[in-house]
Amino acid sequence: MKIEFDSRKFGRASYAVAAILLSFSVLHPAFAQTAKATSGVVQPQATKPAPPLDQTIPAWANGPSIHFSKTAPANFPVPDYTSRVTQRAFFNSTSGQPTATLTITTQDEPQTVFNFYLNACRSSGWQTTVPSPEALSKMGPAGNLYFLNGTKNKQSISIVCTRSKSDMKGTNLNISWALNR
Repeated sequence: MKIEFDSRKFGRASYAVAAILLSFSVLHPAFAQTAKATSGVVQPQATKPAPPLDQTIPAWANGPSIHFSKTAPANFPVPDYTSRVTQRAFFNSTSGQPTATLTITTQDEPQTVFNFYLNACRSSGWQTTVPSPEALSKMGPAGNLYFLNGTKNKQSISIVCTRSKSDMKGTNLNISWALNR
């Protein structure tokens, strides 16, 4: 199975997150299709891997610690964004600290995608923090970047929505999750 991350399609932030996640030497089963509750925190259990992707994995990414798929499992902690999606990739750790990342490219506007996830996180009990409009304005043109960080039980999540650089239409979405010990 081979996957190649193209920063033009998923954005440089997504590529960086993928590289960081893949660089961990010890990772743990994060998300699959079943979960086991332990002290109020859902502990995902590994299941059979998804079918191979149609892309290639760089040689440095091969190994027993990462699982790749085109879709997030049913027990991913936030809902899947399905409107006008053109590309998606999901990967999770299979040993060590439980981590997972979902990357989606959609033709929808960044603010639309961000509002979907901000409302979803807040309605499901995540404690969220978002930068002020003033802080965002210092990071670039208005409407090009939205992000939030959230915590719930012993979990943390980071959601970043950026305007697609390839055509200045649509959004690159990156959701990073971790179980904090």
